[in-house]
Amino acid sequence: MPGGQLLIWHNVDMPQDPPAATDPGREAALGRVALWLDPEDLRWLAERCHCGDDASAEERQRCARVQFRASAALHKAAISPRPADLGAAHSQPSAQMMEFALEYNLRDLERSASGTIWGPVWITLGGEAFPEERWNDMPVALLVELARAASQLKPDSPQAVRFFDGPLSVTFTQTAPSVVEVSLDGSPVRSNVRGTVDRGELLAAVHRAAADIYRACAELGWSADQNVGRLRTYAE
Repeated sequence: MPGGQLLIWHNVDMPQDPPAATDPGREAALGRVALWLDPEDLRWLAERCHCGDDASAEERQRCARVQFRASAALHKAAISPRPADLGAAHSQPSAQMMEFALEYNLRDLERSASGTIWGPVWITLGGEAFPEERWNDMPVALLVELARAASQLKPDSPQAVRFFDGPLSVTFTQTAPSVVEVSLDGSPVRSNVRGTVDRGELLAAVHRAAADIYRACAELGWSADQNVGRLRTYAE
């Protein structure tokens, strides 16, 4: 690709001859067009939201989608969400960063008679499992809320998500352009867990989980489920 640029897609009326992409036929069917951007421009999009207090819900959702897709494009191209030449003001927190992971088992996904999708899903922060390993919950609904929260991060504006089984919650708070504080509260087996993670890595982890779980549900024939449809927004 010339100039180290990346290809991302946006929902608008599609031209007759769309530029080539990973799966141009599918992107065309979704009504998207191609846009070439330098990695620096993608980083700028991924880290900024200028929605004012009077912004409508539709405007905030649009901003969140652009931020999320910009971060996902960087991840898919194996490019760091942060420039390599960041100054000391930004590189200092990196030594204190903790690894964040979303864990799940696609083989154990089940759908109840009422249509609810259940399965193992948990968070690992700095090697600590929360709420515990193989925690059984509603992974699709939970991933929708986690993806929404992660994509709507703004400085000092906490985004809280509750698990669907038990008094458990995870809160994301952006404390710097590339730094997010994660708080895990309510575990039945250990005290509350807190740590800082890289914002780009957090978004990438959520995107990977959303894509994996959406694909598994689609293969199981559950695409018509409302939450599966919502998850698709964050999986693409």
